This record gives sequence, structure tokens and C-alpha cells, in this order.
Amino acid sequence: MFSRGEEGRLAIVFFSAPTMFFLPDLIRRFRVTHQAVTVQLKELTPDKQLEAFARNEIDVGFTRPLPSGYQYLKSVILFEERLLAVLPETHPLAGRTSLRLSELAAEQFVLLDRPVAVSLYDHVISMCRESGFSPIVMHTPDLMNTLLMMVAAEQGVSIVPEGVLNLRENQLSFVPIIPSPSPIPLLICWNTVRDNPARTAFLNLVQNRKVYLNGQS
Repeated sequence: MFSRGEEGRLAIVFFSAPTMFFLPDLIRRFRVTHQAVTVQLKELTPDKQLEAFARNEIDVGFTRPLPSGYQYLKSVILFEERLLAVLPETHPLAGRTSLRLSELAAEQFVLLDRPVAVSLYDHVISMCRESGFSPIVMHTPDLMNTLLMMVAAEQGVSIVPEGVLNLRENQLSFVPIIPSPSPIPLLICWNTVRDNPARTAFLNLVQNRKVYLNGQS
């Protein structure tokens, strides 16, 4: 359990797909008991979050597993998301109840650029290799919405966390993969060097709501 927090300023960064279902509720609950705290919210991809932490600009980030070399950051897993294949709705495999990853071996892939989402990119590459092929990565956009648009435009297929369903479903088909691959975690991360009582109070709230988050993921 984290120690008691007080008033001040709280800078929170996030990326929207996996946080849309719980972050607004957390902020509302925090504001009820900490009305004097100024809460600043900004959407940043995982790579930009690390840059902001390095500049000591933010208190809390909702992100993916951290690369090595960031010993001053501490993180806790909030929940894990299963991974789904996403196909254009016109694809022959669209609408299936499930598919094997090997069925996508001949497809062109659209993946988030590795510097933007290192853990997700490496996870997908590893999954494909375990299924006996190296994916043909043709496009590497910076944003998940761009990735989904490219898939809908029949520029390739992709593997995405389930939270992406919060962003877009039209013109796309999300298909479960069998056997189910290892899920990808969502973390809450903070800078241990930056001391902020408001951050401590927010971490306490997240700790108390963690069972709820696990149940909703």
C-alpha cells in the first residue's frame, strides 16, 4: 500500500485504447476527495511517455512494459489484454470465430512503429515466429488509429490488444487467435525520484480500485 497523499498538481499521461473504460472514473473519484489538486491529462504514446518522464514533466503514466535502462521508474501491472487479429471486413477470414496465427503467414502486416511501441511490436514478432513464420511488415504507422485505418483500407492485417475495440470497429473484423497467445500487460508507472503527495494519493486510489480494473479488462 502507498503512503498518504495531499494536495497539489498531478500530471497524468496515457494512451486512449486501453484506458477509456476506467481512467475517467478514476479521475472523477480522485477529484471528489482532492478538489484542490489540479489534474493535467495528456495523451502520449509509450515512447513519448518515457521522454516526458526523463524531463521530469509528469507524475504518472499508463503504459506498456518498460524497456531496460529506466531504473528510476517503478511500475505495477494493472491488467492484461488478450491479443486479436484485426482484418479488413472484406478479408476472406473476416467474421471467423477464431483463426490460427499461421493462417496469416502470407499476409502483409501493419504494425505500430517499433520505437513507438517496443513491447507490442516485439511481442507480435515473437508470436509470429513461434507460429513458424516471420511477418511481412509493410507499414509501421505511429498511431493506432492510423493502423486501423490502413487495415480497413486493405493495406494489410495486424495483431492488436483487445482494448483497441474502444477506438473503432466499423469496416474491420476482430478475430480471436487460437491457441490464445500470451496477453500484453497495461502498467501504471511513476518516477521514484519525483516526490509528489498528490501522486501518492492517486496511486492509493488505483491500488484500491485494482480489483475493479481486473474485473473489467
